[in-house]
This record gives sequence, structure tokens and C-alpha cells, in this order.
Amino acid sequence: MLVQVDLLLALYVVSLAITLGMAYYAILLLLLMRRGILEKAWRYTSAGAVVLAFSIAVGAVLQAGVLPKEGVLSMLVLLNIGVVYILIGLRAQYLAWKDRLLPSSEVHKVFESFLAVKPSTPEPMPPAAQKAASKEADLSYGKLAGRKALLEFDPASNYEEHVERFVYEALASNQAAVVFTRQGSRISSLKNVKVVVFSVSEQALELLPGGNLRVSITDASILLEAFNQVLNSFPQVFIVVDSLSNIVLNLGFERAHKLFQQVAEHMVNRNSTLLLLFNPNAHDERVRAVFEAYADILLKADRSGLHLIKA
Repeated sequence: MLVQVDLLLALYVVSLAITLGMAYYAILLLLLMRRGILEKAWRYTSAGAVVLAFSIAVGAVLQAGVLPKEGVLSMLVLLNIGVVYILIGLRAQYLAWKDRLLPSSEVHKVFESFLAVKPSTPEPMPPAAQKAASKEADLSYGKLAGRKALLEFDPASNYEEHVERFVYEALASNQAAVVFTRQGSRISSLKNVKVVVFSVSEQALELLPGGNLRVSITDASILLEAFNQVLNSFPQVFIVVDSLSNIVLNLGFERAHKLFQQVAEHMVNRNSTLLLLFNPNAHDERVRAVFEAYADILLKADRSGLHLIKA
């Protein structure tokens, strides 16, 4: 009998510890949601977890004989409220993800429409790009062709002029150019290039009226699909990512690194080029070192011009 009492007491302690842990992390989730970090639907799920934790705590106290048996009704009420909140949260999250995800057939149709129109004959290089070319004659697109390049830039520099020049040189070499960038950026307005616009909205994939493609920068799977579709559609393509820093900050370092490792695997045996724009001041040294090691070529753009650091 004494052994049974000790066992029950141990189980009460374990149940109480688990309950407190569940309540603790549920409250932390709620605090994060107030700052808009997590999905709104999880507010209900976490609130339900808190209530459920209290109901379990009440049940444990009842079993220990601390509260009168009439407290069972309170426990059952709390239990049902918690379960209902969790049910509402799970349903809301399901609907949110269901509306966001497109069937695979629709995904392929969007990419086909985006890639169907091939860029026209390239126009002459604009004056700003010509000026950059004359200053950096030894750093032509030919040095980047077929490789992965990382361009570390100072936001106060004219780094976009160098990117424009690389794009026009690639087009002049009869290569396609695809730019992944944010809406309204300088290089998003380049002519004769395909533009993939980053968005932080929940819409994962959308073909815009002007022919550009909008993808969610927070969805690693759709980003990877976009890179793969571009690489599969052109025998030689120059891909510019403006910027890698934005992707890292939105996806997190681990997911962003994995994404570009997969892109690199898809580039094997393809004569395509990848240029990643990177603001080193936005990251710690570890992130910087990893992507510097990832790149075959390292460039640096500051107020004095464009410099070749590693080739």
C-alpha cells in the first residue's frame, strides 16, 4: 500500500512538472504572437494549451486530496474549454495553410506562364553601366560565368551599377538573366530580364500583371522551386539574388544556407552563373564566413569601386 502511495505521489509530481512546462511554453508563444512573429491561428492553440494545463493541474491536486471532490466539475470545465480552444486554433491554422498552398499543377502553370515569354534582343548598355565597365575593365562578367559569386556591398556605394553592368554583359553573351529582388529596387526595372519579386505576404506564388513573378521570401520550398524552374528553362542563365541578406533575415541562417546548397547542387554540370548580393554589416562573422566559403568568387563593392577578393 505504501508503495502505491509513493508511486501515485511520483506520478502527481511528474504530471505537475509536465503541466507547468506546457503552460510555460504556451505563454511564451502567446508573447511572441503579440509581436506578430507567429501565425495568428496559433494564438488559440496556445491559449487552449494554457487552459488545458490548468485543468490538468487541478486534476492532480484533486487526486492528491488537497481539494474537495466537488472540484472535479471545475476541472472538467477547464478541460473542455482548453480542448475547444485547441480545436479552433488547429482549424484556423489548417484553413490558413490550405489557402496559401497551391496544387502542384497550378504551381507548374504559374511558372510556365512566367518563363514562356523569352527576353527580347538586349539593348545597348546604359551610361551608368558603361561607366562602371570602364572603371572595372578587368572584372567583366566573363570572370563570373559558370560560377557562384558573392558580392559584399556597402549600401552607401554604387554597387547596383556593377550589377547592372554584369547583367548587360551576360545578355550581350546571349545568356538569359533572371533577377530575384524586392519590388521597386533599382535592378527590378532592368530591361530584357525576368524578374522574381520577393514578398513577405502569405501569398506564396503569384504571376503579376506586368509579367513578373512574386514569391514569398518566407517559403523556402517555393523559393527552391523557383530557382530550379529557372535553371531547367535556360541552358545558360545569369541569376542575380538581391539580396541574400534579406533571405537570411527572413528564413533564418540554417534554412537559407540549406536552400543555396540545394541550388548549388542543381547548378552542377550547368553553365549557369549565380550572383548573391550580401550586406556583411547585417550579419555576424559566422554567417559571413559560411557564405564566403560557399562562393567560388568573392567581390567587394565600396565607395572606391569594385574589388576582387577571391577568385
